[in-house]
Amino acid sequence: MIAGPYAPRHGEAKNSWLTGTAAWSFYCVSQAILGVKPMFNGLLIDPCLPGHLKTVTIRRKFRGCDYIIEIENQSNGERGAIRLAL
Repeated sequence: MIAGPYAPRHGEAKNSWLTGTAAWSFYCVSQAILGVKPMFNGLLIDPCLPGHLKTVTIRRKFRGCDYIIEIENQSNGERGAIRLAL
């Protein structure tokens, strides 16, 4: 629901946490951009980082284990050379 033109904060989204927005935001960031995807055989790590994002640290729980994943973007493109530490 979006606040109408007569509301004090016109255009503000309300109750976005009830619509699945938070879950879809987490999904898009963690799987599509950071590339940490749960698969049947384990975690697939295939990041697509913007050039200005140089280092990312992710904490991910998967099948009862905690993983701390550090991705270092060593290229200026979205895909390319990365350094990965688990």
